[in-house]
Amino acid sequence: MLHDLSGHGNDLRVTRPHHSEPEILTWSGEHHGDQPAHAGLRFDGGKGPDRGAVLTTSATAPLNSEKFTGGYRGATATPERPPAGRPTSRRAASM
Repeated sequence: MLHDLSGHGNDLRVTRPHHSEPEILTWSGEHHGDQPAHAGLRFDGGKGPDRGAVLTTSATAPLNSEKFTGGYRGATATPERPPAGRPTSRRAASM
């Protein structure tokens, strides 16, 4: 489980379809410079045979009710809420 460090209850569960090995999803030191975590996840999926990892929230996670009208970035996405009448050009990426 990946815990939502913001405390908002958007913890992520990892499932690996088709009996994918644990190495399919690993921690990485790669990250976007604007992100506070200074780490990332590497998804090493593919085909032949199909392999991968899926991150899901619980059915009651607050993230499930968001619309993401301004886009999202990966599993650590948060909805954008631009000021009224002003579009935003930056996508939020921290929970």
